[in-house]
This record gives sequence, structure tokens and C-alpha cells, in this order.
Amino acid sequence: DLRPVSDLTASSAVKGSLAHMADARSLFAPHLPCDKAQLRKVYLRLALEYHPDKHPQSERDLATALFQAIGAVYEELLRPHGGKMPKRVKSAVAAAAELGDVRELEKLLRELPSRATEP
Repeated sequence: DLRPVSDLTASSAVKGSLAHMADARSLFAPHLPCDKAQLRKVYLRLALEYHPDKHPQSERDLATALFQAIGAVYEELLRPHGGKMPKRVKSAVAAAAELGDVRELEKLLRELPSRATEP
């Protein structure tokens, strides 16, 4: 018997994480269906746009939750492709670099030069 999420007596943290998953799914939806390579590009664009480092400190917790949900949805979407989860993006710089987005990479490094030595 499935009930709507709002009817469940889950903690607000669980309800919040479910909302972030729904938000993350809606970000991928316009790009689906797509192949594994296209899916990776969509994931990288979303990771770049929603990376917590690109948001003010006051929004960091929400941005982190959405960023993690984007990664989880990406993993979920990869399963039908039979693919093993490739390395997740840990920084906006890594996403821009993998995409070959030179303008975004330059912008990020101008804003914070120490990002050039990220692991």
C-alpha cells in the first residue's frame, strides 16, 4: 500500500531528502531518454551549476543536499546502461574541466585561484 510522501510520518530530514530527489529528477527529465555519454554530460552540467561552492554560505546546506541528490539520480539512471558508477564530480572545477568549458573554468579560477590545486 503506497501512500503519498506527505502522509508518511517520516522525519523532516527524510521528507527533505525525498524532495531533493524529486528536484534532481526534474532537472534530468528534459534530457531523457539519452545514451550513457549524453547522460554524463547532463550530469556534469548539473553538477557544475548546482555545486555547493557556487552558492552563498547561507544556501550551502540546501545546495549540498541538491548536489548529492543529483549524484544519486545520476547513479540511478546509469543502472539500465549496465554501467559502473564513474567517478563523481567533487568540484565545480572538475566538472568544467571534464566538459571542456574553458570560459567557466577560467571564471572559477579567477574567482578563487586556490581551486587550481584541488585534488
